[in-house]
Amino acid sequence: MHGFFYSNKLELITSEQNGLIKKVLRLQQKSRSRKKEGLFIVEGWRELTRAAVKGYTIEQLIIHEEWIEQPLAPILTNNTVQKCFLKSKLFEKISLRSGSEKIMAIVHSKSHELKDFQWSAAGIYLLIERVEKPGNLGAMLRTAAGAGISGVFLVDSKTDLYSPNCIRNSLGGVFSLPIAHASSHEICEYLNQKNCPIWAATLHDDALPYHQIDYTTPGVIAVGSESDGLSEFLVNQAQQKIILPMHEPIDSLNVSVAAGILMYHALHQQKQ
Repeated sequence: MHGFFYSNKLELITSEQNGLIKKVLRLQQKSRSRKKEGLFIVEGWRELTRAAVKGYTIEQLIIHEEWIEQPLAPILTNNTVQKCFLKSKLFEKISLRSGSEKIMAIVHSKSHELKDFQWSAAGIYLLIERVEKPGNLGAMLRTAAGAGISGVFLVDSKTDLYSPNCIRNSLGGVFSLPIAHASSHEICEYLNQKNCPIWAATLHDDALPYHQIDYTTPGVIAVGSESDGLSEFLVNQAQQKIILPMHEPIDSLNVSVAAGILMYHALHQQKQ
């Protein structure tokens, strides 16, 4: 078979023209392909293990030739998981981390419909509206998972949850959280049914400094896009508008930093 040879009965891919290599590159580079095929790429032992622990199905393990004799965690290998090895230069060519990690995988995506969301009546949630940069989305998911947020709503999302940059910046946090996609109207109707207030981070004139708000009841912290913030619709639907005070000449923070401050403050107050 073109592009293969066998060493100790292990399959080793050597050709850039191999169909698997083309598939990996396609799933790394094209959001449309990830959505159409229901597949995405996870690179790195830590991220991959976290995906497996949370029930994601691994279709194919792709391993650097230096790991041919490396034992793999049982959770990453079963009778249905295909496994192949890549020559060093080929692995480094398709690796987004220059081969510093020695393992990647093709993984099946999950549905994130609002009707399937795991709701907890006692939780604090994060709502992310129209964020465009996968790195920012990943950073917020990493912080949300680390802080102990109960779940995340992606509203009118403009980026791909399974983008390699999102997964990398989340350090696998993307796999650890209940996450639902929704439109702004759908999420407001859903939260109204749950009697759950929205705390909207906005520069609105009526906004109060974030540390003056009572977070001891369940609620949703809402942050908006990097350029425009929250939509007028969501701001108007919010029960409370909040703001992070700034010292001149700075008038805003990176959205992932702002979200992190708000999440940790709200959770700390609730726990106390």
